[in-house]
Amino acid sequence: MLSPQLLIPCLIAGLQLLSKAEADPMIEVFKWKQMDFYNRGDGHSVLTGRPDRPSFSAPVVFPGRYSRRKRETMTSRDSPVVINNRVGSDDPNAPYIPYNNVPMGTTHFRGRLFVTMPRRRVGIPSTLNYIDLAKDGLDRSPKLRAYPNFELNQFNASAENLVSVYRTSVDACQRLWFIDTGMLEYPNNRQQIRLPSIWVVDLATDRVLKRFDIPESIAETGRGLASITVDVQAGKCDEAYAYIPDLVYRRLYVYHLRNDRMWSFEHNYFNFDPLSGDLSIGGQTFRWDDGIFSVTLGAHKPDGSRDVYFHPMASTHEFVVSNRVLQQESNAGRSDHGNDFRVLGSRGPSTQSTMHGYDPRTGVIFFAEIQKNGVGCWKTSKPISAENYGTIDEEGTIWVMSNSMPIFIYSTLDTNVYNFRIWKQKASLAKRGTVYPMIEVFKWKQLDFLNRGDNSDPHAHHSRPCLKTPDSGASNSGPFIQYNNVPQGVTHFRGRLFITTPRRQEGIPSTLNYIDLARDGRRQSPILRAYPNFALNQYNVSAENLVSVYRTSVDACQRLWFVDTGMLEYPNNRQQIRRPSIWVVDLATDRVLKRFDIPQSIVEIGRGMASITIDVKARNCDDAYAYIPDLVNRRLHVYHLRDDRIWSFEHSFFNFDPLSDDLNIGGQKFRWDDGIFSTTLGPHQPDGSRNVYFHPMASTNEFMVSNRVLQQESNAARSDHGSDFQMLGSRGSSTQSTMHEYDPGTGVIFFAEVQKSGVGCWKTSKPSSAENHGSVYSNAREMIYPSDLTIDEEGTIWVMSNSMPIFVYSKLDTNVYNFRVWKQKATRAKRGTVCQ
Repeated sequence: MLSPQLLIPCLIAGLQLLSKAEADPMIEVFKWKQMDFYNRGDGHSVLTGRPDRPSFSAPVVFPGRYSRRKRETMTSRDSPVVINNRVGSDDPNAPYIPYNNVPMGTTHFRGRLFVTMPRRRVGIPSTLNYIDLAKDGLDRSPKLRAYPNFELNQFNASAENLVSVYRTSVDACQRLWFIDTGMLEYPNNRQQIRLPSIWVVDLATDRVLKRFDIPESIAETGRGLASITVDVQAGKCDEAYAYIPDLVYRRLYVYHLRNDRMWSFEHNYFNFDPLSGDLSIGGQTFRWDDGIFSVTLGAHKPDGSRDVYFHPMASTHEFVVSNRVLQQESNAGRSDHGNDFRVLGSRGPSTQSTMHGYDPRTGVIFFAEIQKNGVGCWKTSKPISAENYGTIDEEGTIWVMSNSMPIFIYSTLDTNVYNFRIWKQKASLAKRGTVYPMIEVFKWKQLDFLNRGDNSDPHAHHSRPCLKTPDSGASNSGPFIQYNNVPQGVTHFRGRLFITTPRRQEGIPSTLNYIDLARDGRRQSPILRAYPNFALNQYNVSAENLVSVYRTSVDACQRLWFVDTGMLEYPNNRQQIRRPSIWVVDLATDRVLKRFDIPQSIVEIGRGMASITIDVKARNCDDAYAYIPDLVNRRLHVYHLRDDRIWSFEHSFFNFDPLSDDLNIGGQKFRWDDGIFSTTLGPHQPDGSRNVYFHPMASTNEFMVSNRVLQQESNAARSDHGSDFQMLGSRGSSTQSTMHEYDPGTGVIFFAEVQKSGVGCWKTSKPSSAENHGSVYSNAREMIYPSDLTIDEEGTIWVMSNSMPIFVYSKLDTNVYNFRVWKQKATRAKRGTVCQ
């Protein structure tokens, strides 16, 4: 029997849920605009008086009023006082108000799909329901049937009836377990009308086997009891333990069925993470400080014990404790639990999860991720970490409920669209299609530098105020204007991460920089260090110094290559102060090996030379060719190191596509006519040649030419190139890309896609087409304008996103994170996509 947490209900899910695993996505089973019931409670003979209206003689419970500790936090169980949410217009006498019925939990067992409807508003006919899949399974929006019957769901008819249920669980003995919170969570009138209680129902007979009222000494109110996990073996059904997290009071309760006893654990790991409580879901931005939320059971160990995995919802960490610890009532009274409770690690940024469930067939825990609107996974045989984290009934099927809850609480549901959905997928197929998302490594609200160029102590720079954006009232001249520094390129090589800051505005201390990962790699927003030194970055000191660099490249000979455009691209005052030049730096010594000034006969200005690709073998370092696309003049320049010569190709394929230059990125709509932008090298062919793949940015097409063609200077003078340059095909709509790079370990080209705010991929052994172009990751909120993508010698993809369109056409909000560096192994990035 699988883990009881086979339901994985989440708060909201949409298209991204489907894109998490393109090979075997979650399958939409049902969807509703509004929920409906076979028995709405209007005219039923059992009801008397005013149905579905609380008795106002019951005690009104306020947050923290009767708790052991004062609470001033907001959880998912709270409705903000300032938000009306249609409550004032509700008829308190109505047994059924369609809008107020929001489903929460889903559990499948042998042809019945249980769906819960907590009483957070008036007008809920029944809190525990099911869908008969044999009768209603073909309906798109089936009606719900009360379970085990309608009468037991009428809380105001008898004190023995159900009040409010959030989630259910099926155990190994074919019993349905759930918590009745005993609370009516009506906005501005929350009432604990009965003690919260644990219920056990025999699914063979639909008969209630057990109801245990939780003493007030254990739990003052039931509002934090949203789930239950049952630990039992099929042959020992009386020896069942139930683990019940309390997200409000941050406790973990344990109930033993045979002894009919309950006890409570407290631990600091049950608390929310204050850095993870800020959420943005369904267009709503809010804060929930939910503590321990979900519990799931791992595999049986040789000694018979099982690990109990748990996490708060407002957290990205996973924790574990042995069930042996929890099942000893005496352990609950200890003030010090030693190492019994352990932190396993972080799942990575934005991985806050409601429920999670362990699947014993695959050894994988699946997570309902509310920030990512999808399902994540972790193979428990591996250490839990962002790198090992991927962005279940008795048949091994995952069932997911998505319910748009934040919109319901903080705004208004549109009843003309589908708000509630149930999804499913086999766990074995879901893990097969696991997508490893890009991992956020660094992020900055604004950049800062070890040396800002203002002759002050570089080690005290954090205590000095920074110059702000020009319209903030601060000076807009000087060596460092913080707002003007926008990163562009990112390249990793053996512990150093090279970051470029082109001089598009005044106040850029150094255009070529790096992050020392050994020294600053653990910082969220590390400072930048000038490379190879600060002096060489001072363009106004010497004509030999750097002016403006966009992107860098490391070759097979451990050399850093880049183009210095020689241009200050200040708005309304663009100046070509030096010839654009090609630079080569020895990364072992940080010594400049070569600087080649590009003649004016090749290019008049350097503003279109934003990237460089190096074609060289490690054993023949002098015979290096550099391919330099010119996005402004729509040419491809070729430089040969040994001969110290450069020539230029022109072709119609270097032009932008007029149907692909209208862009909408970061809320900004604009038109960019960028021509050939990126080149990347494919594998060596049997004859020693390599394909050179390229594309304009304002295009969704990919093109190719052999390096043998480019390396012959005489070919550049031809007026007709015949079929040397080939169009490979379209990547599909909205796949405009800045940079792309081929990974030899996977045979995949990865693309930085600006329209999709993400990373795409293409397996080069397949034809280039929309069908064969995959989506690795997309995040329109955080990966705004991926400006660079490189792959290091270890096969790790590095991506820079820099919000450039907002900087150019609007104004960056310096109170939020604008710039980010991401990474992921290429072998993992392709998983779950058509590139696998």
